[in-house]
Amino acid sequence: MRRYAINSQYNMRDLGGYPTRGNGYLAWKQVIRSDCPLTVTDEDALLFDKLNISDVIDLRTPEQAMREPSYFSDSESITYHNVSFINGNGSPKREESISSTYLKMMEEFSTINEILRIVSEARGTVLYHCAVGKDRTGIVTAIILSICGVNIVDIVADYQASETYIYDMIAEYKRSNPSVPEWIGRSKPEYMRNCLDSLERKYGSFKEYLNAMDVPDRVINGIKDKLIQQ
Repeated sequence: MRRYAINSQYNMRDLGGYPTRGNGYLAWKQVIRSDCPLTVTDEDALLFDKLNISDVIDLRTPEQAMREPSYFSDSESITYHNVSFINGNGSPKREESISSTYLKMMEEFSTINEILRIVSEARGTVLYHCAVGKDRTGIVTAIILSICGVNIVDIVADYQASETYIYDMIAEYKRSNPSVPEWIGRSKPEYMRNCLDSLERKYGSFKEYLNAMDVPDRVINGIKDKLIQQ
């Protein structure tokens, strides 16, 4: 995992570098996770151009995307997709519900299938984002990494890193909103670990979860071909 040193983004990271089963590893500059790119400097725009991005997936609701448009939403050279979840679009009421909300997001089969299809068919680099790049983006990342055979320890570590990178953003938000709970903005490892453990108990394995979601083999193979190097 590598964070991009880009002025306008707190939490923009490459999925490349993670080891996979069978002694493979994930290729760099193929799939990137991020917080929402809003105001982008000229310097940042040059970096985006160098990344060969062909597709951007905005995981926010249509209302959020309209209120604060993604930098890529009106691009002439990049295909912009707004694919939103039903769950996970606002702050949870209780910390105890975070893992179960993540599981509900993973069970939005049509949404997940569409995201995976876009990733598998993209001709260049795919960048996907929500608002701060932690929850919705974290769920999509966990699924992609699992498809590629990345160890759960690395999946949880990748999720956990968001708290570090968005720390300043969340600290400013809490200063302006002192009544918000302490755990808002956290990405504790147990949030993701408990979600993935619940998924495995419910479906028996990640492979059976994919079968239940009826993800086409061409999509699974397309993601592996795009990302896995030996």
